[in-house]
Amino acid sequence: MSKRKLSKYIIRISALAAILGLSVSAVYAWYLRMNTVGEIELKITKIDSEVYLYSSTDSNYNGIPDLLSDYTSSELAEIQTTTDLFPDTKRYYSESRVFSYVTHEAALSVSKQDSIDMQMAMTGVYPTMTKTFKFACINNSDMENYITFSFNEKSYTNEVNIQLLSTMSVRVGQVINNTNDTTSSDVRIVLTEKVYFCDFINGTSSTKFPVVGEDDAYQIDGALNFSNNSNVKDFWFQFEMESYDSLKAHKSNISLTESQYQSLAGESLTFPLMELGLELRDEN
Repeated sequence: MSKRKLSKYIIRISALAAILGLSVSAVYAWYLRMNTVGEIELKITKIDSEVYLYSSTDSNYNGIPDLLSDYTSSELAEIQTTTDLFPDTKRYYSESRVFSYVTHEAALSVSKQDSIDMQMAMTGVYPTMTKTFKFACINNSDMENYITFSFNEKSYTNEVNIQLLSTMSVRVGQVINNTNDTTSSDVRIVLTEKVYFCDFINGTSSTKFPVVGEDDAYQIDGALNFSNNSNVKDFWFQFEMESYDSLKAHKSNISLTESQYQSLAGESLTFPLMELGLELRDEN
């Protein structure tokens, strides 16, 4: 396409943006993304999100990741072996804990709902051991999105896996910056109540269940109204192998015997896929 013709398209798109109340740069980006064979198909992206998954280093296995300041730069280099792809300009606080980058996924949709699946696992699990993962979520769209967390259905062929899963609990913690300074490490973690996997196991399968449902969904600002990177939110996921007593207190008729429970020490577990739900809600 010649520069003259492209300029005409941009002028027309600019006029349309003024009518719709959209930024020229946003519409032009949509044009570049959606243009096909010289014809413009204008679609407004409602869901445009990224999620970054991190695994913690926790010497005490108590769910509180080690401090970065407890390690030398060479020690951290041995732990954090994969380059973190999260853009530094998007951070809304300074991380003081040891988290290692695992993977990155994205969702781009013109619909009002979408989801991203993430896989987590624990190796060498022992009673009362807690493992923390972190999700960094970025909302790149203009509009506010609402985030929910749930675990998908999963069938296990190994009886040990389903038994170990039945001993686990999970809770989510939102990372909140106590200041207005995006370089501050003064944060607090606001945790949900524990959810027990044993409540959602049927035979050798776990059923789909929410950890944070629609009524408690987290709101993430859109690009039109964010400040101090409020279009980004981080969450801790804490998995704990509950003690046998706490399991019995939670569910008195749990099928796992104490000897079976003790035999699970040192085993590894791949959790059902975690589904991060993304939703745009109409204003009423």
